[in-house]
Amino acid sequence: MSKSKIGIWSVALPLSVVFLAAAYYAKVPEVRKAVDARTPHVRHLLGRFVQESGTQIIVMQGEQDPAFARPKPAPGPAPVRVAAMPEPVPIPAPPAVAPPVESRPPAAPVVFDLQKIAADPSLWPKKVTLTKPAKFPAVLNGRIVGELIAPAGSEATLKLIKNDQVGLEFNGGGAWLPAAETDLSARVQATH
Repeated sequence: MSKSKIGIWSVALPLSVVFLAAAYYAKVPEVRKAVDARTPHVRHLLGRFVQESGTQIIVMQGEQDPAFARPKPAPGPAPVRVAAMPEPVPIPAPPAVAPPVESRPPAAPVVFDLQKIAADPSLWPKKVTLTKPAKFPAVLNGRIVGELIAPAGSEATLKLIKNDQVGLEFNGGGAWLPAAETDLSARVQATH
């Protein structure tokens, strides 16, 4: 083979693999979800080419191919104008009767005690939501292969609570975070 053919194939083959991977990302939601969880920057690069289900296709403005141009309608008679219907007059509702007010003492606010929660694993929720982005080790086949940042709003599995810290697992990697960087207190208070 000549050097020019080898040079073309050394560029064309990797480009075709990258193109096919991008197409697979754009068309298969499960792949997109898995890739976005591990490498959020891919969503920024390829997200604009993804059409989510239930959305409309956006056509770029510019020149239109004459083969696909819609024919212009033939001029016809002028449209007939119809007088607008008058707006209905709202009928006022009868005045509402307020129910009798019961006098109850105000409920005592629930105080979140992390040490009490840490001592009783039955009170722990299975998952918590991160309120801030957090770093976790990226794990592949049981081995740490790098680091990933879980965005705020991601759910992580709660494994342990110790010294105002929570041990979390996200996509196979574990990390210790301050309990305040999760919704642990809100979840515990909502269930008890």
